[in-house]
Amino acid sequence: MTNLPIIAAIDVGSHDIVLKIASLKANGTPKILEEVQRTIPIGADTYATGRISQYHLNVLIEVLKSFQRKFDEYKVDHVRAVATSAFREAENQLYALEQIEHATSLKVEVLASSKDVYYHQLALSEMLAEYKEMIATNALFLNIGAGSIQLTLFNEGRYINTQSFRLGSLRIREMLGDLERHSSDFNALMAEYITGELNYYRTFSPNMTLYKNLVILGGSSRYLRAIGGWDRRKQH
Repeated sequence: MTNLPIIAAIDVGSHDIVLKIASLKANGTPKILEEVQRTIPIGADTYATGRISQYHLNVLIEVLKSFQRKFDEYKVDHVRAVATSAFREAENQLYALEQIEHATSLKVEVLASSKDVYYHQLALSEMLAEYKEMIATNALFLNIGAGSIQLTLFNEGRYINTQSFRLGSLRIREMLGDLERHSSDFNALMAEYITGELNYYRTFSPNMTLYKNLVILGGSSRYLRAIGGWDRRKQH
């Protein structure tokens, strides 16, 4: 029997670095063998100063080296590493990528925002059995990240639009953190700021559509589930 290929994917996010190692089944679907997550708030640098700090870059490189030891352990055949907004918006992006490649031989691909959305929808179409049924009526996909919130709309089976708001949890903390010490009601201040940004959503929602299906994804979704008392069984 031919050995199934072992693949690894690394997601360099704004707050967390995630490694997934999987074997590809005969039908091409992956079976997760191990998942490792490390917290490195790279976005805190980018959103506050516009640059990735040398400190966090060094920490990232050490984490990637530890991931490479996993590659040897599992005899990984193929590796792909991607990064999102913390790298995309960094003035020293090229320097950081060169340092990573020099230290680890890993080439990190910085995803354009549109490609980021595409991969999320591709994953959802595989994970959610009811995905086609959802978009056939109408659906709103809300991706809550550390750097941004993305709203993707489908109506009557047709892709409408994706809008990205710079309202990620880490970015908001960096933007408004200084005001927290001087505000008597910081929660109200954040709510006012976020509401003002999200009101723009109405300008691209077709005919003020009432969406029957809401899918929330991203690392923060587990906290929303706890706050809202949502059924864990409906959490993907």
